[in-house]
Amino acid sequence: KPDARYSDLMRPTGLESDVFKFHLRRLIKQGIVEKLGVGTYALTAAGKELANRFDYPAGVAVRQPKMTTITILRREQGDGHEYLFHRRSRNPYYGYWGVLGGAVAWGESFEAAAQRGVRLRTGLDVQDLRLSGYYRQRDFDKRTGVVLEDKLFVVYIADIFTGQLVEETDLGTNRWRTLEDIMGEAKYFLACIDMIHRADGPLYSLEN
Repeated sequence: KPDARYSDLMRPTGLESDVFKFHLRRLIKQGIVEKLGVGTYALTAAGKELANRFDYPAGVAVRQPKMTTITILRREQGDGHEYLFHRRSRNPYYGYWGVLGGAVAWGESFEAAAQRGVRLRTGLDVQDLRLSGYYRQRDFDKRTGVVLEDKLFVVYIADIFTGQLVEETDLGTNRWRTLEDIMGEAKYFLACIDMIHRADGPLYSLEN
């Protein structure tokens, strides 16, 4: 129903009035339900969004893959390219080399998230973001097979950027390096190498 009276809401729960009132007040305080002026109750915008992604048989909100961006910055070097790699100085994956990432905030465009992620980690401003494709990666517990992390990357590539590169930050170390150079490291993200290999090709979608 678009809205309902207190008694109509309580009846299917089988709860006593005082108990139901406690839960209803909690829902109102959390911004999921609102009381209308005519003595009825309705879902708020946040409540409707929750209902939209709710798994009713399981009784929980649906978990979605983590959405983040990857930005591959490159420059010509000799007969090939160098890429701007970032070594993490924080957990998880402390000490791993990879390309530049940036989580997508609620309501933020992918392009804005990518530009913000690069600026935060390097001090550079990207001028020509070009969508390369999408890359999904799932990490499993080797013993149980349970999914530990589910990530969907929106991958961009860029050759034009401005500003002064900050090589050392609280988040990590930034260096221009070749693929061969990085692959000689003990700790690097294989998925990032795969993304770079595919970056100049057509749009793609790959699941690991």
